[in-house]
Amino acid sequence: MKSNDLSAARSASVGSVRSRSNPFTIRVVQTSGLAPRISWPLRWTLMLFFWVTLTCAHAESSLEPFFGVYVGRAELFNPDGSLREVRDLDISISPEKMDGFNAAWISVRLVDGRRDVDGVKRWVQESHFERDQEGRLIESTRSSLFARKSKVDMLAGDTLRWARVDGDVLSVYSMAVLADGRYELQIYDRSLTDLGLDLSFQRLVDEALQIYAIGKTVRVGDAEPE
Repeated sequence: MKSNDLSAARSASVGSVRSRSNPFTIRVVQTSGLAPRISWPLRWTLMLFFWVTLTCAHAESSLEPFFGVYVGRAELFNPDGSLREVRDLDISISPEKMDGFNAAWISVRLVDGRRDVDGVKRWVQESHFERDQEGRLIESTRSSLFARKSKVDMLAGDTLRWARVDGDVLSVYSMAVLADGRYELQIYDRSLTDLGLDLSFQRLVDEALQIYAIGKTVRVGDAEPE
């Protein structure tokens, strides 16, 4: 992957941090202190209701074009645009029951562009999404195929994750309540390209941008045995 491609994408994203599939631009600054005070439980209920409604309001496209395996690289940045770290990526998106999908990914944090030196770290994550009665893609809370679904309790520390497809963009949202009562929102967009997927990630706490990332991947197939 060419570094100037990522640099150009970074310049385009710094001025206005926007998720392509979101119906509005997320403000990077804190809200005004003049806003009327709303109790936290009510604020959370209203916020979650309107957020999920807005992000799921549009007619969804097919998930099938996103199924496949991708490899690439992403750059993570601080809110001021300075480079934080570089990661190699390995992503797999596959069909699941209930007209849903499974997303699995491995990210490796490089040290000076290398992954064979001390300080390299590796993360492995996986999420399963299935449709609820309203057709929304919600992360499954089943511990197994035959287990009963459990309810997500955000005030008890659970994280609510949901997904949507808007044309050539597959977006995954993650919302949680932090220990100090603030909320954290993560938005991960995967946009189809001729070669694979372009990636965009944002992490916000109480609307303030904490970190963002951009990346590129290519679709790959299984290698033949040697």
